[in-house]
Amino acid sequence: MAYLIATALLLLIGAPSAHLLGGVVAGSVVAVATSDMRGLPTAAQDVGMAIVGIAAGGKINRAVLHELASRPVAVVGCVLATMVVTLLCGQILRLSPHVTPVTALFASIAGGASGVTAVVHEIGGDDAVVMAIQYLRVVAVIVLVP
Repeated sequence: MAYLIATALLLLIGAPSAHLLGGVVAGSVVAVATSDMRGLPTAAQDVGMAIVGIAAGGKINRAVLHELASRPVAVVGCVLATMVVTLLCGQILRLSPHVTPVTALFASIAGGASGVTAVVHEIGGDDAVVMAIQYLRVVAVIVLVP
């Protein structure tokens, strides 16, 4: 119900990616308002990851590959710059005594919100902190990018 309300309001105001943002807003509001928030069952999480993966993979076609291949310096430069910024942000997060190095690293990895949050718990990081930071970045991009 919270998802439907959040998404309807976001659609009403013309927010981009209202369905994605509605899920993030609804999940956050319910998690903050409820003392006994339970996560999705593993099977539901797996299905969600599969849907995100299929949607992302479905966007890659020959034209995209050709575009990337035609600008190798720009592509490699952006990848390297993103990695440097990511590592610097991770180091800044490590300054907090409440954030472990694993959590800091995974929270600062750019562009992998769904995949990163799925892996971090398995390797001993704080998945709640990582999810909060990853999806805060997603919300910021949705709101700030025209």
